Amino acid sequence: MTVNDFPWRIAAIKVKFYTIRTSYFGLVSGVSFTLRFVNNIRYKLSMDIHRKPIAHRIEWLMQHARQYSQSFSSSAATIERQRYLAEHPSAIAALKCMDGRINLSVDTHTPAGIIQPFRNLGGMFDLGWPHLGEVLANYVHTVVSRGQRVLLLITYHYSKGDKHRGCAGFNYDTQAARASTYTILRSFFCLAALADKELLAEFKPVLFEKRE
Repeated sequence: MTVNDFPWRIAAIKVKFYTIRTSYFGLVSGVSFTLRFVNNIRYKLSMDIHRKPIAHRIEWLMQHARQYSQSFSSSAATIERQRYLAEHPSAIAALKCMDGRINLSVDTHTPAGIIQPFRNLGGMFDLGWPHLGEVLANYVHTVVSRGQRVLLLITYHYSKGDKHRGCAGFNYDTQAARASTYTILRSFFCLAALADKELLAEFKPVLFEKRE
């Protein structure tokens, strides 16, 4: 398949890219103290669970999944997602680390289920990977067929307190993780430039970094 045949060569596609640095502590300013407190408690509990017997850990994980499923499927959560989508019609996708502590719904103040995640170790992605290109192309085609635009978040993460709670995929090197987001961004620019000059003009990268 040539570049000109690449599925992303659709003039209607307008994609904005953001690189986001997320922290496990402090979160984005504006999140209530209660939410920060609850997340810190959950974090401490999740750290303690590693010291428990394996059967206890499995049951803890299953119970956590049941609670999340019940919350996600509730009428209130469903209505919240519907209201958000009505007010914000753009689809949102995120390239991010597979670390389960990364919760962009909390960091971006969006209801759970709005952001479509694409996860990999350390948030490392290469547009040359055949399966990744196929998955992203299918996602974009689906979104565009609904008349939506796509907002793509390219993210990295770190720990404010202890670097060893940060990203092991980059050997806890925050600068290396940050540099990787720009490499991915440049890949999208190169693809757009080769595929469609008009599409390139629609790319509006914005760097959002939360400094504590």
